Amino acid sequence: MAGGEDADYRVVSYQGLAKFAQKATAVECNTIRHFVVISTAWCTKPYSIASLLFNTLYFDTLPMASYYLGEQALRKAAAGVTDKNSSLNYVILRAGGLNSDERYAEKYPDAATMGLTYQQGDTFDFFGIAGRPGMSRSQLANAVLSAVDVEGQYTVEVTGSGNVDLNDSSFYQELRQDDNSKAVIANNRDDDDDTAVFDTHTQAVKQLKNTAIAASLGGIAMIGIYGWFQGLVLLLSLDAIIILLWSRFFANKQAY
Repeated sequence: MAGGEDADYRVVSYQGLAKFAQKATAVECNTIRHFVVISTAWCTKPYSIASLLFNTLYFDTLPMASYYLGEQALRKAAAGVTDKNSSLNYVILRAGGLNSDERYAEKYPDAATMGLTYQQGDTFDFFGIAGRPGMSRSQLANAVLSAVDVEGQYTVEVTGSGNVDLNDSSFYQELRQDDNSKAVIANNRDDDDDTAVFDTHTQAVKQLKNTAIAASLGGIAMIGIYGWFQGLVLLLSLDAIIILLWSRFFANKQAY
């Protein structure tokens, strides 16, 4: 998991994970049987607010696309293991919003005393508990530790404000395991898949920027025609409509 101003998400979250997964599933390697990967919620939704925010901030490495491709690389590697006795167990944890322990306890004292929330299908609402209050880094660390010995292949979303004990892993038995049959087919066209994913995320960011530019020009025109006060009111109303339409028709659209 990469983070910070100088982070290269493409190298760490995608290419690095892909190489580790390939090493773990190599014929000569018989010691690595469990993977726990920290990914991110909303990585399958290029038009979600979270994806647009982080992809815009780190446009050179497109973190949300890199996280998803890292996940896919692990699934493809696991799907390529034909010996059931040496199958690769993994848990991909798609984390919601993260806070430092200190900030989380200070700003969200009630949530800090609660357990974890798990879901599947990349269905977290950015304006729900996954976005705010999210979870603390210690809570995420506990989620990782509880997943270390899980048998099977799972992708789950995780955040705080839930009822699952921090150290509990028994609930995995009730979850749906990944179906990696499509990953086997995709192995033959990796480059095409990678390009398509990056292109989709790039296009989403460009569409957002074009929308912002159009809204700004429209705002300048309205201020020029109606004056500062009325023009600003109309501009804010236009922005609200754009955000509403974006959230309604684009934000929750899953690309994969």
